[in-house]
Amino acid sequence: MPASVPIIFLLWLGYATLRYNVLGTVAWQEFPVYVANKAVSAAAVTLLVAAYLTRRPGRPRIYGIAGFLLMLVHLVLSLLVFDPQHYPKILSAGGLTPAGWWSITAGVVASLLLCGPFWASRQNALDRLGETRWRAVQRVGYLALALCGIHTAALGVSGWLRPSTWPGGLPPITLLTTTLALCPLVLRVRKK
Repeated sequence: MPASVPIIFLLWLGYATLRYNVLGTVAWQEFPVYVANKAVSAAAVTLLVAAYLTRRPGRPRIYGIAGFLLMLVHLVLSLLVFDPQHYPKILSAGGLTPAGWWSITAGVVASLLLCGPFWASRQNALDRLGETRWRAVQRVGYLALALCGIHTAALGVSGWLRPSTWPGGLPPITLLTTTLALCPLVLRVRKK
């Protein structure tokens, strides 16, 4: 595994800790799951995006697999703290809010769609599928990343236009990851 994978995670962990624990009001007891989960999800998006943007031999596969596995960790950590206290924008006493429906639906569908590119990242998958089918499966990742953008936007868009509420003036991770998730799709559309 290239050093860039853990470095990406550690940079996001530092950002999340600074924004939420040091400059924000999130208690340190929330660090191991709630705050670390923000770093896990952001690192997952970053690595999945890197898988579509990098041209270094072997790296797209490594980044894609690492991003997919971190996405699974994000799902588990989210379930551990899935309550209105931690996610008031998407959960209320009565169930999911409209933003919650968008976020959860987009996140679940994105996760399912990413199973295809993950499966096609196996050793010899290109030989078995043939280049045309292999590329078609990999292209599903663009849609999955767009849905990741919807997932994170639904979580945080309400706070994006209020920079005065950003701890230390640091943008929300949802804004950063939404922007990042849409980059491969935008670049692909602009190429055509």
